[in-house]
Amino acid sequence: MSVSRLLTCLGFALWVSVSAAAPEFIWQGLLVLAGHFSRQNVYAIFLIGLILTVFVEPIMERARDGRIFERARDGRIFERARDGRWLSDHRNPRSLLLTAPIAFSFGVVAVALHECMTAYLGHVEPGAPQEGPQEGVVRGFQLILEWAWVPLAVTLAWFSARLQLPARILAAILASVWVVGVGWFYGWPPRDIVMTSIPCVALIPLGQAYVARNWGGNTFRNLAVFLAGFSALWLGGTRLLQAALPLVGLPELALYGAGDMGSDFRFYLGWAMGLALAPNPVPVTERG
Repeated sequence: MSVSRLLTCLGFALWVSVSAAAPEFIWQGLLVLAGHFSRQNVYAIFLIGLILTVFVEPIMERARDGRIFERARDGRIFERARDGRWLSDHRNPRSLLLTAPIAFSFGVVAVALHECMTAYLGHVEPGAPQEGPQEGVVRGFQLILEWAWVPLAVTLAWFSARLQLPARILAAILASVWVVGVGWFYGWPPRDIVMTSIPCVALIPLGQAYVARNWGGNTFRNLAVFLAGFSALWLGGTRLLQAALPLVGLPELALYGAGDMGSDFRFYLGWAMGLALAPNPVPVTERG
């Protein structure tokens, strides 16, 4: 495996693992923000969302498309496309009434999410010593790490599926040990370690088997769909099992604590979205 291929796989795994942690980070910030939401927050979200919509996002969109503003002619802005043709910026004015509200909605959502994350980083628990900005950032970084280690290990193990069988088995074993070790390192309750390890360890050989047989342009998009379905079955099955335990004389046995199922739902949701939205790590020549 070349160095560039190795870095691509590592970068993809990091992208996916941070995506898995992002929903919980945002959720915790939303809970904090909801506790002291004010009219000033509404004004700030509206104003910054408006600026993002009409100024920042159009610039970023053209930068992503590879188009650079070149000159102004007759009072109209023109831009140069990749193929060298001159294209007017406002090519479809009749779509303004449709696209503007949608763009503004996304701008407002982006700012609202930013407010949530800022609130979480600056939050101080009642009775806790006062934290500075640096401590808040460290706390947020630790939350991301705690939630990202597991999908990082599993995703990297999936990439080993195209190696020789001994290397593939070794990677699966190391990833499984890593998944269990993360819970132990962060001091999770034994119940949480078990409820996280069972599905995540099962995902390692299942994902490896799929990648080994279906390496192409849709590999990780399909894995995202598979992960979403697998996690839905897991969460739904454990919910049904929890409801059935009192019927067999085990009412005191709890598979999930209060709020834990919601946390796992956000975890798997972010993981699946990361697989679907991250840049495709499969080389163009191998996408079929």
